[in-house]
Amino acid sequence: MAEQSGMSSINVEILMGHSIGISDSYYRPTEHSLREDYLKAVDKLTVSNSPATIKKFSENQQALASQMESKDKEIQGLKGEVEEIRDLYQGLIKTLNEAVDLREKVRANPQEFLEADPFKFAAIQKRRYNAEAHA
Repeated sequence: MAEQSGMSSINVEILMGHSIGISDSYYRPTEHSLREDYLKAVDKLTVSNSPATIKKFSENQQALASQMESKDKEIQGLKGEVEEIRDLYQGLIKTLNEAVDLREKVRANPQEFLEADPFKFAAIQKRRYNAEAHA
């Protein structure tokens, strides 16, 4: 009945909990697309057309739609957080690469580096003096 109502046969199998063979690995419909496809056939699949049953189904449908909206908002928030973490990670990598480059420059020619920044030279000398004094 669902297929006759325009519902995709593969979605019918998924909603019934059946395996769809090799397609299990490749076809992954969203809950939203399954719901939309199911709504095409719900009239023919409904056993009772009593007003109480229809009202209950409508309430359940609205609750499900509300939950899906809530989950979509949560997913969007998580995507934003992932992007922020990715940006922070990229900044950290850039800073670490700059530190490595600077260390290589200092190792290659320490005198030039120290002459270019006498404050760093003085700080290094003070650390050496303190290390020797406490050793």
